[in-house]
Amino acid sequence: MFPFSGLQDAEREWLTEFAGTHPLAHGKSTVTITQAEAKKTIVRQSHEGTTEVVQLCPPAVMRDQIGSTCALYARVHLLDIAGYPLDNAAIYKVIDKSPVNNPWADPLYRVRLDRLYTEMIPAPILHYPKNVEKPFDWAREQLRLGRPVMALLPEDIWQALPASFLATHPWDGAKEGHAVVINGFTFDSADAKKSTFHIINSWRDLGEFDVPADVAAKNVVVIEESVSPKGEVQAATEPLIIKQVTQLSPVGKQFLFAIETNLGVRRVVAGSEEAARRLLDDQNQPAQQNGPAALPSDAERQGEMVLNAYDEIVRTIPKDVQAPMFADVVAQITHLPKTGKTPRVEAMVKRNSGTLFFVRVAPDLVLKIAAESTVEALETARSTMH
Repeated sequence: MFPFSGLQDAEREWLTEFAGTHPLAHGKSTVTITQAEAKKTIVRQSHEGTTEVVQLCPPAVMRDQIGSTCALYARVHLLDIAGYPLDNAAIYKVIDKSPVNNPWADPLYRVRLDRLYTEMIPAPILHYPKNVEKPFDWAREQLRLGRPVMALLPEDIWQALPASFLATHPWDGAKEGHAVVINGFTFDSADAKKSTFHIINSWRDLGEFDVPADVAAKNVVVIEESVSPKGEVQAATEPLIIKQVTQLSPVGKQFLFAIETNLGVRRVVAGSEEAARRLLDDQNQPAQQNGPAALPSDAERQGEMVLNAYDEIVRTIPKDVQAPMFADVVAQITHLPKTGKTPRVEAMVKRNSGTLFFVRVAPDLVLKIAAESTVEALETARSTMH
């Protein structure tokens, strides 16, 4: 194996020709590629008159949540339906160190929740209704594809459940809502008031029920995310095409380039325009391959966990202790020491609107910085240290 990114065109041509005229001898090993069949989650799909019905399978095991841990057990049911069952040990590991009646008081609870997704091999593929104008339509489309949907029930819907159930199960959804899974729907295009979502609940004595799905009603369910059935083949993503490269400013012995592409402007640091083009081409190779989309890298999963921990600490922890607590949590997630040369990038999260960098500037301080590049993030962090 030899990296192409550092070669000139003539060197690439010579190496390609050399490889063709000097093939390696065949070894004794063989490679067999198999494609696992995707889990079939849809058990009913019908359309009669103006009414459409889609129903996915229930979880293989109906769980009974402990305390106020609906967020955990909704994820467990979501994964179970999609073909990713979890055993009791994996479930209890999430809440083992958290107060079950108020698990969000533990800032690492959210981190352990996310690890349910990120530590699986293969990792589940999640989908989010970002910037979707009609979330209910998006949820129904996901269900038509066989993807269960996680949602939040508001207190008004909860209070409409049977009185015998409410007598022993007080509201546990706080301000956000009670986490549940949608695994089916009935949709009447002629009368929206007849439309419903079928709910998988995490209290076993009312494990399934229907709720109104009329988008015109007040205090309806909030759509959170969906997950692809295990083995689902993902559609190929649009290939990246470079349109124009502009040199912006020197960075040491290299330069910062702005590269205009069909997917937006990217910024990279390289020694020349040609090297910048090759760098972006090499980074884009996995996205141009046919077949399933690439799974998130360890760095991407780690970045998401750091971001989730940051949001949860800001939401639940007093301001005067947020910074040192977050610095400790980042060290636990990244397994990097809090000491050493600073500033340094601990994690990063890419978004359509830009990239978020988490930069450690002191043993007990990690900053969240939005920047175009690692260089810009470090320069911003240095300016805060003076």
